[in-house]
Amino acid sequence: MNISISMDIAAPKEMVFESYVRDSHVMEWSEFVVEYKFNEEEDRERVKVGATYTRVEEYLGRFVDIQSKIMEYEPNRRVTVKGACEDWEVWTNFQLEQHEPGVMRVTLTHTREVVSLWDRVSSLVTRWVLRRQLKQELTRLKAFVERRYQNSLKPEVPEPVEQTEGDEN
Repeated sequence: MNISISMDIAAPKEMVFESYVRDSHVMEWSEFVVEYKFNEEEDRERVKVGATYTRVEEYLGRFVDIQSKIMEYEPNRRVTVKGACEDWEVWTNFQLEQHEPGVMRVTLTHTREVVSLWDRVSSLVTRWVLRRQLKQELTRLKAFVERRYQNSLKPEVPEPVEQTEGDEN
């Protein structure tokens, strides 16, 4: 089963990419991700091929530990992660490309092998639900990144300095 969703985000590629790969950002915009557990703490700050971690997600009150490994990584362009949980394995590819000036096109692709008869039968419903979830997650990512970008453009206003009586400044 292969599901691919694309969305345009009006922000610099570095900000879009960082918002997808940094665990602290993901937990701000994702509806499902509740925790990241890194095997090596340095992997939390330095994304690299071969890094492994556990991504904890919550679905309908049930917590699921997804054992994850970064398979491909090109900074500010793409990252591919293999995730495994219980009886399934999924490959997730996040890719960025310039769509127009100031707008990045994000493509998120989930690939999962359908092997059992039950998988084949249930894949029709699963495909619909997963497509909907991916679109909602990308919509939340878009809102998060565009808000971060707009806030970064606002000039910082210095705090007013209170004057006391007798001050001439």
